Amino acid sequence: MIRIIVALHLLLAAVLLSTCERADMYDLALNGLPPNSVIYLYSVGTHNGDLGGRNDADRICQDEGIAYLSLINASTVKAFLSVSITDEIRFLVPTTYWHYPVYGITPAMTLSQTAANWLNLINGTLITNIDAATGIAPSYWWSGSTPAGGVSSMTCSEWQDSTVGILGELGGTYIDSGNNAGCDASYPVLCVAY
Repeated sequence: MIRIIVALHLLLAAVLLSTCERADMYDLALNGLPPNSVIYLYSVGTHNGDLGGRNDADRICQDEGIAYLSLINASTVKAFLSVSITDEIRFLVPTTYWHYPVYGITPAMTLSQTAANWLNLINGTLITNIDAATGIAPSYWWSGSTPAGGVSSMTCSEWQDSTVGILGELGGTYIDSGNNAGCDASYPVLCVAY
């Protein structure tokens, strides 16, 4: 009788141990990707080319993007701009995040995948055009970038000048639309958050 009880206990223990699940096993299916494994793009209001440089441009993204940030719970926010040779769009996101998917958020809080990962966003291999994914109309936004994500020669003096005659590079469907505008004009600012 004791052998039967011991055998039943061992059988019960084996069944319980073989069916144990990881507590987080189904989280991805139920909740989607955790916020820190996605890179987000969103648009804030229109501004002339004097954004106050990198720090103030980032602050604009933080302050005017509060509705987006409360949705995505991102820890890092930057203006999606090339500013200088040491501050280019292609390097705004750390290399350890480059494999994360990129999603655009429209003002209506609609998410759409823009690119499979950061490198595809930079090289123009897009699932959804940048302007469409972020709900920008008209389709141009301040970029300051070359097609490869480097700094253009037209950055409104590193985003600190709105003087007539000074130029800024525009993005559109891609990082570089092939167009520029006077820095006195107003265009949307895109932001990246992760």
